[in-house]
Amino acid sequence: MTGVKSVLGQMFPPKPQWTAENIPDLTGKVAIVTDEHGVNHPIRRNTGVGKETVKHTGAKVYLAARSAGKGQAAIKELKEETGKEAVFLPLDLANLPVVRKGADEFLSGVMTCPKELLTEQGFDLQFGTNVIGYWFFVQLLLPALQAATANSPTHAKARVVSVSSSVHYLAKGIDFDAIMDGSARRKVASRELYVRSKFGNAVVACELARPVNPGNLKTELQRHASKLQTQYGAITQLYSATAPEAAEYNGQFLIPWARTGKAHPAALDPKIGAQLWDWLEENTKNY
Repeated sequence: MTGVKSVLGQMFPPKPQWTAENIPDLTGKVAIVTDEHGVNHPIRRNTGVGKETVKHTGAKVYLAARSAGKGQAAIKELKEETGKEAVFLPLDLANLPVVRKGADEFLSGVMTCPKELLTEQGFDLQFGTNVIGYWFFVQLLLPALQAATANSPTHAKARVVSVSSSVHYLAKGIDFDAIMDGSARRKVASRELYVRSKFGNAVVACELARPVNPGNLKTELQRHASKLQTQYGAITQLYSATAPEAAEYNGQFLIPWARTGKAHPAALDPKIGAQLWDWLEENTKNY
């Protein structure tokens, strides 16, 4: 019941005490917003959290998405609405060589999709996009993030905000045999595969916060907005990425709206974190 209560409590959060109006001056800052069921989603393209984040961020923003057409359309619409223009960055988190290409070009979820869909490397599409591709992208950018912090005249800390979901509380763990396509994966419902992928998000974020020097990089894990309350959809991740006090929230789990909460206890387990981290390193080493 604890998981269900946590989900319900975050579906109906209190009115936010922090809004986009509280974002500090981000002049001279650079941000990458990866496509999370917003720009590329056929229904939610105009209301996606990723797009809302771009709208409210004053920094130079790279909008990383799979579809160049939809990404450019979102950028054009944002410019018409706000006068702000983001920069399109091709990024397909379901294809690891393309992830590397996106990271090189710079130097971001798939939600309950049909179960037969796989990444280019044969991973379950939801786990491959939400966990593997995301982790790989962050790993490729870490040296640049750490260098940016080290060279900052104001000692500003680079931040990585991982977007999970309240459904991660319902996960029973990670079945590594069901990540690649095969009989084990085909026995699992698509919704359960999604739940596992968002649990993987939480594990990766917690593990990423563990070995990183607190003076170089800050990571926060933010549960994505309830579909019932889209008007505040971007507030929590904007708070995570921009609020001065959030720079000290290394490894914290944030819930709507801009509040600290608690992740699934298993996501904090260093043994599970190390196991997933080793698996990710092993299965991406050739890319």
